[in-house]
Amino acid sequence: MNNIRPLHKEELAKFKNDKQVQERMYCIKGDVQYIYNETIKAAVNGVTKYIFSLGNHRYLQMNKTYIHELIRELYYVFPDSTIQYDTKILYDLQDIETIIPCIILEWA
Repeated sequence: MNNIRPLHKEELAKFKNDKQVQERMYCIKGDVQYIYNETIKAAVNGVTKYIFSLGNHRYLQMNKTYIHELIRELYYVFPDSTIQYDTKILYDLQDIETIIPCIILEWA
């Protein structure tokens, strides 16, 4: 997995005094590794799609920056797959609807 990508001066300047950048990058790295492992498991079982739930993810409540960065990193690992942000609707036993944000990875 290659986590190295071009960084322009403007982007590097934004990192100054941003204490959350390092933590966010560490979290992205962990999520990419998790998605990578789960995608391999799915492919071994003949599945051609993996859905990663962001429902309980703390960065989702902060802003959309995390999602954009995560998707960008996933494209480095899965360059010819389709990766998109979407929502899934789940229903509990009382038919109460819950909308779960997720990232969908498809390779078929």
